[in-house]
Amino acid sequence: MAQLKRSHKQLAMLLITLLFLGGLLASGSQKASTAPRPPLQVTDLKKEATPGKFVKNDDIISYTISFTMPSDLTGYVAAKIVDVLPATGLSYNNTATNPATLSIGGIISPVTMTPSGNTLYYEFTGADFKNTAGKKIIFELEFKVDGWSSGTIINEAQVYFMPDYPDQPDAADVEEIELAIGPPTEVEELPGDRKTALLWADPKVGVVDYYEIQIDNLGWVQYQLSALTFDPNSGTNGKWYLLFEYLPNNTRLVNNTTYTFQIRAIDPEGYVGLPFTITSTPSPLGDIGGRNTDLVTVFSNNVMPAFGWPDDGIVGTSTSLPHQVFMQLPANFLYAVVHRNFITVGIDATFVMYSDPDFTNEVLFVDRLDNSFNWKSEVVVYVHVTSGNRQLERFYAITITP
Repeated sequence: MAQLKRSHKQLAMLLITLLFLGGLLASGSQKASTAPRPPLQVTDLKKEATPGKFVKNDDIISYTISFTMPSDLTGYVAAKIVDVLPATGLSYNNTATNPATLSIGGIISPVTMTPSGNTLYYEFTGADFKNTAGKKIIFELEFKVDGWSSGTIINEAQVYFMPDYPDQPDAADVEEIELAIGPPTEVEELPGDRKTALLWADPKVGVVDYYEIQIDNLGWVQYQLSALTFDPNSGTNGKWYLLFEYLPNNTRLVNNTTYTFQIRAIDPEGYVGLPFTITSTPSPLGDIGGRNTDLVTVFSNNVMPAFGWPDDGIVGTSTSLPHQVFMQLPANFLYAVVHRNFITVGIDATFVMYSDPDFTNEVLFVDRLDNSFNWKSEVVVYVHVTSGNRQLERFYAITITP
């Protein structure tokens, strides 16, 4: 019996020791991790327009975005308000007579939303963010109708809360991080001759530190924001773009081949947003390096070598080295002249027509008949194309034969 009690005593001591050690481990584990962040959501988010519908150009539309901030913002460092406008027909009124205002708990002050294409951004950070807990937030904004005959304001506003994550983020953190960072939006593709470009309305907005892009399955490549180039002639307000001529394995892009691009944003802490996927197919009709500057037609026929323009970047850029292009017309093609009206260039370009290889004698047409009214064996038309896009000019010597 005494032996049994001794055994009980030893067992009790063992249990006490295990419980004590377990408490230490639990305490240490609790200290090393952060308490779960409360799920944050805005339940009363509204976007109301006056009027909600509009019917004529130049109408000024006022609307409000309103919501109540959660009362507990513990564990979060910022809130990002994102509002998406209709893709066309409505623009943020930067020259508004009545500037935008922000009301926080009834205290009104001027505010500037950041317009990016058809998306607006505003971000609460620092003390401004902490002072908003539990308060009613109201943005009052002004917009201008631009080309619509009718339209309706749609509620596409969102509020994203960005967490402060001192340790490895848990599943809830990851979801918040992905929402706050991305995925990238409003990315377009613009193919050219053996190249393609990705264009953003504004890739520098938000918590993005840099981007990673994967082409097909060739691995992710890092692109700093400084690698993006602004093109004021793309879209309504201009766009930023990245130009791709080679794959990561240094292989040149091939025309009429579809490539898949995945784009994801990385925040300053190194966390990764959701990827955005877009495909693009390079084509010899046009050139993102000088979009549509290398797209010329005569009598509705594209004038371009069968395999696209040469790789030599010097050819076509001067009067001494114009693109040499040959095109053949049917023998019974009876237009007596090659008139300027028979030539077209890309939609973002203009051109001047010349009759001499020095590109000095500007003309409206070139005769296909000689002084005896016989058809010439060939005529040469010289065309100087300029573009407000990326490559500014090209020179062509187009030889036309029956």
